[in-house]
Amino acid sequence: MKYNIILILCIIMLLFISNLCCEPQDQYNDDSNQYLYLIKKNMKYGFIDITGKIIIEPKFDDAWEFKDEVAAVSLNKKWGFINKQGTVIIQPQYEIVLNFFDGLAAVLLNKKWGYIDKNGNMVINTQFDMSGSPGFMEGLAVVKQNQKYGYINMQGDFVIKPEYDDAFPFKDGFATVGYGDHIRGIKFGLINKKGEKVIDFKYDSPLFFHEGLTEVQVNDLYGYMDYYGKLKIEPQYEFAYSFSNGIAAVEIEYGSEIGYGHWGYIDKSGLLILDLKKIEIGFARPFSEGLSGIKLKAGYGFIDKSGDFIIQPKYSEADDFSEGLASVVLNGKFGYINKKGEVVVDFKYELAFPFKNGLGLIYSQLGGKIKENEKYGYVNRQGQVVWEPQG
Repeated sequence: MKYNIILILCIIMLLFISNLCCEPQDQYNDDSNQYLYLIKKNMKYGFIDITGKIIIEPKFDDAWEFKDEVAAVSLNKKWGFINKQGTVIIQPQYEIVLNFFDGLAAVLLNKKWGYIDKNGNMVINTQFDMSGSPGFMEGLAVVKQNQKYGYINMQGDFVIKPEYDDAFPFKDGFATVGYGDHIRGIKFGLINKKGEKVIDFKYDSPLFFHEGLTEVQVNDLYGYMDYYGKLKIEPQYEFAYSFSNGIAAVEIEYGSEIGYGHWGYIDKSGLLILDLKKIEIGFARPFSEGLSGIKLKAGYGFIDKSGDFIIQPKYSEADDFSEGLASVVLNGKFGYINKKGEVVVDFKYELAFPFKNGLGLIYSQLGGKIKENEKYGYVNRQGQVVWEPQG
């Protein structure tokens, strides 16, 4: 279906709820306690504060998280926006909307996309076949017209004509684009804001840069290159993750058993700063808050930057640490542990997302394709359920 990708985006954006709240008694605090969290009750959506107090009554058919002080809401299968007082500031009238970025939001009306400002003014008329997520980034937005992707400025003018078969938002002045089709394959390269090619279209996967480098595969081995196509770390690894905080996890060689190998961590010069050769690893996650999740045959555990296990491997699944806690799976159920390996939230949930600014999103029932069946709520960092999972 033509707009499937947009509908999938909506679901993803609903699930990954980001929060801005504070708990000054620990190191994880922010400058605002006014963030509102999306809830569902009796099949309607509303918002609570960090304590679980209802601030905006559940009365909407659907809704997204707040961003830039406004939230997208749906009534009678039409979308608009509300403010933090729950006042409708842009009447539900669109078939679908995206969040505001750079002061503009993409909206779908009569099967064409355009852009509005926060006053509801149509700044760029509905004329495009598709708007790329998330919207305007660095002053440009990906749009699709006549089956091709290009980039418009905030006046709605094409600054890079639509000629690509795939395209991604600009980051640090560059964007990944590609030629081809999804059956025979697309070859990706990199352009600048003038539409000039800076990396040839020869890569089978999009080039996603982190901290100025992207992992690339050459002759079945992985290395890293910069924005100008120069290999900064020669291809030599069986697998490689993106850089985070200056280091990246890499698989140095395959092990004696399929799926397990010799892993380590490198810096941006390619120096091996942590060698995990003593154990065969399924994979090693990037470090987050000083710890990395490691998969062994016995399960997932966490090591510190010396390579020592701080939390012994026993979990069937594990996410990165976020705000001092990590969601892990034991006996088929999700819960949360702290950096000492102590259980903070019992293992009783069907799904648990990383903490974001004070609360963790928990599911007691998953909806699958039927969103109405899902039941979700929130826990705080002390392990208290501030909103019981419900739907």
